[in-house]
Amino acid sequence: LAPQRNNGCAPACWYRLRVQLPPHHAPLAFHLEAPQGVSEVYVDGRRAGDFRFLPWWLEREPSGHVVEIPGENEAVVLAIRVHVPTVADDAFDATKLRASIGSPKAAQWEADLFREDRLLDFVPSGGVNLAIFIAGAGALLLFFTQRGRREYLWLGLYLVLLGSSFEMLSASTAAIVPGIANDLYADPAIYLFVVAQVEFTYAFIGRRLNRAWRVYEGLLLLSVVGAVLCATRIVTNDVYFFFESAVTLPAAIALPVVLLYWSRRGNHEARWLIVPSLFPAVGVVFTNLPQFAGPLGWDISTLTRPLYVWGDVRLYGYDLADTIFLLAIGVVMFIRFSRLAREQARTSAEMSAARAIQRQLVPAALPQLPG
Repeated sequence: LAPQRNNGCAPACWYRLRVQLPPHHAPLAFHLEAPQGVSEVYVDGRRAGDFRFLPWWLEREPSGHVVEIPGENEAVVLAIRVHVPTVADDAFDATKLRASIGSPKAAQWEADLFREDRLLDFVPSGGVNLAIFIAGAGALLLFFTQRGRREYLWLGLYLVLLGSSFEMLSASTAAIVPGIANDLYADPAIYLFVVAQVEFTYAFIGRRLNRAWRVYEGLLLLSVVGAVLCATRIVTNDVYFFFESAVTLPAAIALPVVLLYWSRRGNHEARWLIVPSLFPAVGVVFTNLPQFAGPLGWDISTLTRPLYVWGDVRLYGYDLADTIFLLAIGVVMFIRFSRLAREQARTSAEMSAARAIQRQLVPAALPQLPG
């Protein structure tokens, strides 16, 4: 069974393959790559394996399974029944199936290799996004200890939403968590962390948002509905990816421009954020670019090719962009925090000196003067 595109069948599709086997063959088995929760497998009319239909909130991306072929028949019929998932993951296509046949040991090797490959895809991204989430929690903790510093609040919310959103995307793509984690959380969270990024940028440079930015934030919040419409397949993936890119692109372009403008106006805080603000935009581009390249016929294999950082462990472009962003924003916040701490210490020392001088100039009790 070669990978097949969705042919529009509803509510279910059948795929059948008759395999001619050599006489007196050794024990054989199928290795199947099929979505979890939306497929059933039959061998010679009998249900096989642990494939079964599950509730929509348990549907997952394809994973590798081994189905043994009973007996010594000279032919076997493999039949797979697939229904379209209720909630459509970004990378989820229920009718993408792959099957191979060999010895049970070889089939198990294939299944193990498939699972290992998915895990190797997840580990670098999962580690990066976990670090981003932890950094966001640290920023929120800093906000509660540094009352009045709104930039720590928005930075914390931004990093927590960014890290958890891409963590759910990576985990659902690797079939670690159900696809609903991406559809109903990771995608909507994109618009929320863009709002937090805008708020953090302006709080960091000490400026107030104008009306245009407020309208844009309202549009981002309303765009959460678009993610839900895509998840329920009311809006197609292609339309949604274009919409998502169009809505998030203004912040990716405008925020570095705003920071450059205020930096040239003498705002030294803005200067620190110009370079770090570019990397989230790069991450979004690397995430959405493959969705446009296929329909447009673009060959972007060199751009989306992963970096092998340790053996077979792969690091993709968006993971690298997020890693650089986390390091850059960490350096910026450390420098800012150190500078503010020095300023507070200097101010405290000046106030202490002023109080000492005042105690010398102003007597503790009013003197009694004659007349």
